[in-house]
Amino acid sequence: MQITLSNLPEAVELFRQRTGAVVHDVAVLRRVLIKVRTAHDLEAALALVRAAAGGLPLILVAFFGDQGFDKALNINLGWPKAWIATYSANQFHRVDPVAYGPAGAVFPWSPMLTTLEPRTKLDEQFARAIKENQMQYGLSYIGEWQDCRVILSMIGKEIEDDRETRDLLEVLMPDLVDVAYRVFASNRKTSQMEVIQQTLIELYCHKGLKKDEIALELGMTRKGVDYHINQLMDRYSANTIEQLMFKIGACE
Repeated sequence: MQITLSNLPEAVELFRQRTGAVVHDVAVLRRVLIKVRTAHDLEAALALVRAAAGGLPLILVAFFGDQGFDKALNINLGWPKAWIATYSANQFHRVDPVAYGPAGAVFPWSPMLTTLEPRTKLDEQFARAIKENQMQYGLSYIGEWQDCRVILSMIGKEIEDDRETRDLLEVLMPDLVDVAYRVFASNRKTSQMEVIQQTLIELYCHKGLKKDEIALELGMTRKGVDYHINQLMDRYSANTIEQLMFKIGACE
């Protein structure tokens, strides 16, 4: 963690409340997060955090609008596939208290899931399923935006009980969710573009081809390339080419 005047209070609080090992891991992993630009980068960062937390199963899910779990964007690292299939098939996200947990704070599952009082048939199915699949213990962090809800979760009683691991995750999970939102939102925006614009981003912003080279590659005129670049600038609210490339590179 780079200490500057702007984040000095945060740094002091971190050193005061966390162990030396946690502070070190946070510093290393935050340096990794700064470089995350793509879903592959994000998955690699999540894998590092998972390893630092003892290798327990981890999943990150982003819900845009009213879509259910089966349509959500997600990265799964060790989460039981059988549980995911059961969860999706039964639409347990409708009654899962973790899915509607408090946003903006890391919270344990057990206070919610070990004291369930089913009121409906779906509640009963969910309560029975989490016991059978040993899904009553874990940690989650939820980030909420106007258009999206991102949930990062890890399974395991030990992750609730181990203070050092919880310290690490309480610092890093909010950062991971913020980065995930940027990446998922950017991917969603790109997926809604015309294929030609997606290709242009790859050639112009990622591979660094010049406009004449892109025109030749795509079999269009230079004016055609300019037209699509202008469309991208409007979409990303960019005033210059440099600003457009920065916004795309920053996953905005």
